[in-house]
Amino acid sequence: MPEIVTKHPEIVLGLLKQANIKCGVGEKQNILKTCPPDKFCSLPKGELCIYGIKDISQMTQISSFSLLRSSDFIMPLIGLLIVIFLLGMFIGSTMGTSRKK
Repeated sequence: MPEIVTKHPEIVLGLLKQANIKCGVGEKQNILKTCPPDKFCSLPKGELCIYGIKDISQMTQISSFSLLRSSDFIMPLIGLLIVIFLLGMFIGSTMGTSRKK
């Protein structure tokens, strides 16, 4: 059963409730047992857990690290780290040569 991440969990829960899906009403959690009761939705053929972005650390099916492994995030970060490293090397070498004089 899926755990869903959204920027606006209240809106998603509201839409599901409007569709007559039982959300946040204390339904029995057969599969998503760690889902907070107020974020849990029970459907006839399954269960949903709706998380906001700030609640990602509570998820069990995906970790925060898994989200950070995206190349859209990692490649610019690696480039930034290389630039910082090279800048540090340059500053260190110029400070070292100026002290020797």
